[in-house]
Amino acid sequence: MSLNYIDYKNTQYLASLKTHNLLKNEILLSINDISGILTIPPSIYNSLQLQDDNPTLTNDEIFRKLQLILPKKSQNLVYLSHGHAGHKSYCYLAITSRLLAQHLNYFAFRFDFKGCGDSKDNENHHIIGRLIEHDIDCLDILFNHFDTNFTLFNNFAIIAHSRGSIAMFKWALKFQLQNPSKPLPHLINCSGRFNSKKLAESFLSNPITKHQWETKNGIHVKCYKNGNYNFNSFVPKNETIHLSSHDMSPIKDISKDVKILSIYGSNDQIIPKNDAFTYDSVLNLDLHHNNKRHFLEWIDDADHNFYGITVINNENKSIKNPNNYPLNARSKINYNYRVAEIILNFFLQITTPQ
Repeated sequence: MSLNYIDYKNTQYLASLKTHNLLKNEILLSINDISGILTIPPSIYNSLQLQDDNPTLTNDEIFRKLQLILPKKSQNLVYLSHGHAGHKSYCYLAITSRLLAQHLNYFAFRFDFKGCGDSKDNENHHIIGRLIEHDIDCLDILFNHFDTNFTLFNNFAIIAHSRGSIAMFKWALKFQLQNPSKPLPHLINCSGRFNSKKLAESFLSNPITKHQWETKNGIHVKCYKNGNYNFNSFVPKNETIHLSSHDMSPIKDISKDVKILSIYGSNDQIIPKNDAFTYDSVLNLDLHHNNKRHFLEWIDDADHNFYGITVINNENKSIKNPNNYPLNARSKINYNYRVAEIILNFFLQITTPQ
């Protein structure tokens, strides 16, 4: 079974993603200072018999009802995380969350790592920045929270973007070491870096970032922070140096029972293509083709954040955009809908009996 059904004209998927406006089946949560949005499958939400004229049920009341009507470990929960200077609704995170809930009846929790979006900063954030260890701690907090407080959830998968993928893989190694009897979730890597050393090298080879490192001990980037989409965030040099120090080769030891998907844009200007191929070779090391656990997908024309590089107009749209994906403000294809399609089909593939 394959799905190519994304109704991107349906406003519930497009409306106000940038401003985090919630659908009626979404609730905003703060878990130990980590801000996130839980998307509830519409069919399950409707079964709660919430009344439109009484939209004041607290989160606790919603969860209590969910616990009453849903069996233990019956509901797949997918976590979605962002990368550098990202937030819980950028790229494909909101789109994929809503489509997972709508079409697969999965719960989806997309969140801001500490130091980003609406989550609290880490201690000494301005000096040491956001470290991979901080991101791993966030994943620990969330998994423990949902696993301990709610019996209905099965921690099914993590979907991560860019530097979030490094944290995801590092967390997986830590989790399986500390919890040998618990199954790991499946892992989705989107635009993740393998050769971390290249990051620091790129900063040093760029005259602008090199000068900022030398004069300001860091750089400033525009991002979303606490409601401000033009927040001027300081990224200390220490954060980038630390991010460049991670050895990804140990991921070969991740349990062979875990299915792993990687998605890359063919025109990613940030992550070299070789990183995608390295993930594929390391994760499928010593595995026969029929038993491989890592699957690599490419999206032609897409960049690091899965937007096209080709300007679409009336003359070329039938050739360049035959699927009629939405365009961004620069008249380039928003391939984040294609990312969602690939992920949903992957989940169908690994859960459908052969």
